[in-house]
Amino acid sequence: SEEFMTELNQLKRSMNISLPWDNDNRNFSLPTPIISLNLPKSATLTLKEFFKCGGFISAHTFIPSTAVRLGDCIRDNFLTNDPPFRGCDRDNATKEEIQFYSDAGVQGFLRGPQCFYSSLNDGGLDHIAQHYPHATIVMMPRPFEDWYKSARKWGDGRLFGIWKRICNFTGSVGHCRTKDDEPCWRDFYEAHTVKVREYAKTHLDLTYVEVHLDESSPSVLESYTGISS
Repeated sequence: SEEFMTELNQLKRSMNISLPWDNDNRNFSLPTPIISLNLPKSATLTLKEFFKCGGFISAHTFIPSTAVRLGDCIRDNFLTNDPPFRGCDRDNATKEEIQFYSDAGVQGFLRGPQCFYSSLNDGGLDHIAQHYPHATIVMMPRPFEDWYKSARKWGDGRLFGIWKRICNFTGSVGHCRTKDDEPCWRDFYEAHTVKVREYAKTHLDLTYVEVHLDESSPSVLESYTGISS
């Protein structure tokens, strides 16, 4: 994470693309919307609470004050090529505009369009960049072993089963035989991070923040977000 961010920051500076955290007085705010592309069981709720604490109107899994999943809204907008957050960009109770989104995918129970993740489904990242070309993308990769243990435990492997049998994601996930196929899920998890990184490198108008989930996360997040940890 640190090496990639150094490389990306140097590339942007060489092209005179401003970085929010280069502000000398450290009084800055990230461009919105801020979208976490972390996979489930990868600190999605932690990030939501962090940005909420920093004063950002934040949503995790559901449109605030509703039982409507963000992933359902984004998927439907993807299918009609409407802005990803059209109809799910405000807290239903306060009517405040949502600034930070996390865990915004959805697992289906039937084959078809029910299952959707912007960073996994083909065209999902383009959908974000097309409508929000100056958005902020946040990634907090978790050590694979920790993620695998947590995801495998959830619903006794139900998450892995849905991704394999129903979602039909392209790439290595389609070859993972069972929830116990650890090497295959490692390939899947690491390929996801690489895919998002490569997209950030070719869409430099997006602000990209990547912080590895470890004991240094709070201070590094603070340096890139301006939010005190």
